[in-house]
Amino acid sequence: MVYTCVRGAHAARLEGSNPSVRTTLEKSKNMSDINQVIGWVGAFLVLLAYFLISHKKIVVNSKVYQLMNLAGAAGIGINAFNQEAWSSFGMQVAWGIIAIIAIFKSIRNINMRHSQH
Repeated sequence: MVYTCVRGAHAARLEGSNPSVRTTLEKSKNMSDINQVIGWVGAFLVLLAYFLISHKKIVVNSKVYQLMNLAGAAGIGINAFNQEAWSSFGMQVAWGIIAIIAIFKSIRNINMRHSQH
């Protein structure tokens, strides 16, 4: 049997029936599958947030919108990091920071409104 394990730019071709090699490759495949699911969930959240904003179902300064963006950026960022897609990873870090700042501003505005009453 021939197994191929690809990690970033490094690829190793392994032949034989060594059980430890097969177990390692199976774990690598499972982690790759999990990574893909995390990335797709992240992409879904970002797109859903955009859809909801575009159709005026939520407002841009809502915590729901910002949390969806933060969770989506985290999912896509994890996937990008594991795939060594550094430009995409950097964009997701920036996207997440923007969402965090917006969440803190939203919380601060709520606290200011409560302190005025």
